[in-house]
Amino acid sequence: MKNLSKEIDNLIRSELSSINQKINGVILLEILKYKILDNLKNIIDNFSFENIEQTKSKTKIEDNHRIITFELISCKSALINLNFELKSDLLIISLNKQINININDRESKKNFNFKCIPLTGIVLSKDSKCSVNYIKNSVILELSLQEKITNIEKSEEYTI
Repeated sequence: MKNLSKEIDNLIRSELSSINQKINGVILLEILKYKILDNLKNIIDNFSFENIEQTKSKTKIEDNHRIITFELISCKSALINLNFELKSDLLIISLNKQINININDRESKKNFNFKCIPLTGIVLSKDSKCSVNYIKNSVILELSLQEKITNIEKSEEYTI
């Protein structure tokens, strides 16, 4: 599992360096999702999920504009997180099992159910209220994004 975590760490770092620094928020996570998924298929083919252990490895990647924290979570038994509110933008990628996600829409007061099959992902925006159900023996990659610069107005030094 540690080898998988190191490979994913290297993958995320290399893909982040190829993305424009001005891109932030859920757009950055969407771009990163597709770049990661293309390369994850090769990594996953060489990895066996049969005898996984219950682990949670957390790694932080920081630059001048953002902090990205990724967790590789393996669940020996089912794991359910009910009605929690996201503190930052979140990308969830399923590596081997299906994930069931229930998102509560504040405006329409409706619930949306989403099933994330293996090697797919979903981006959830900050302040979303949702419930997540990880199936037994699943391995999940979660990336959370915290922006250091929240003021996106033009500053005086960059205007002509």
